[in-house]
Amino acid sequence: MSHLEVHSWGGLGSQLFALAFVLELQQEGIKRDIDFVLHSGGVTRRSPELSFIESANLRIVEIDDFKDLPPIEDLVKIESITNWKSSYRKLAKFLLSKVGFLVDTEPPDGKIKSWTCQVRSHYYKRLIPEIVLRYLTARLLDCNLLNDSALNLAVVHYRLGDLLTLKSKNPLEQNRMRSAVTKASRIHPNLKWKVASDSPSEALKLLAGVMDSRKTKKFEGSPWETLKLLASSRVLIASSSKLSVWAIIFGIILNIDRIVLVPEELLGDIRIITPLLGQTTFITY
Repeated sequence: MSHLEVHSWGGLGSQLFALAFVLELQQEGIKRDIDFVLHSGGVTRRSPELSFIESANLRIVEIDDFKDLPPIEDLVKIESITNWKSSYRKLAKFLLSKVGFLVDTEPPDGKIKSWTCQVRSHYYKRLIPEIVLRYLTARLLDCNLLNDSALNLAVVHYRLGDLLTLKSKNPLEQNRMRSAVTKASRIHPNLKWKVASDSPSEALKLLAGVMDSRKTKKFEGSPWETLKLLASSRVLIASSSKLSVWAIIFGIILNIDRIVLVPEELLGDIRIITPLLGQTTFITY
């Protein structure tokens, strides 16, 4: 086949993982044109963030397939209550997946069959080649989407948003985030703080009492502005979020001298994605 579609559902973090997969295919010399398909569908509406990456053999396709569903329902559960047409589509998708025409996530080795026509890409726990990470970092620097030096700030990234209403997922426990702030404050007591979150007011409430309100401001910006801040702060408290993962990776590639406090269960994923350390010192919580 001469054509491949790589589909991404999710926010900027998910889209960057899908893009890394596309770049890896191209770096390995795939002889096929690629459609990079960005969907708005999900629990909340997602915006396409990577339109600027389009090139001669990489076409960006944006699909508005968001459905405004009740927030208390999980999308996966809603999709299970379907009519016979939807069941037929699921059966067809299952059969096509079994023979390799459709792939629901990246293969563990990153290889796809010559007859595969669609790949769903979002997040994967395997090595991303250093050449891909450095190329992507350079492109984002050229577009002024990353800083090339450290900001003398401490930043908490507290992923909340739809996790506050979903039944199947939960945000990181409040006591763990508060303990991380306490640790970081002891290491760098004089730094000013910013709290970046998709629910900034709620995040400030959850962290009240462990942060000096005179030195703390909430940060409200676009996903790219948030990533730019997270990737270059002198101290970063990361949460279980793809955006946090990319902020850590870019900080490593940019060789920024800093401390990152990361959930213990997330550090293993990061070490799989890249063995590089740069000047990042990790502290788990």
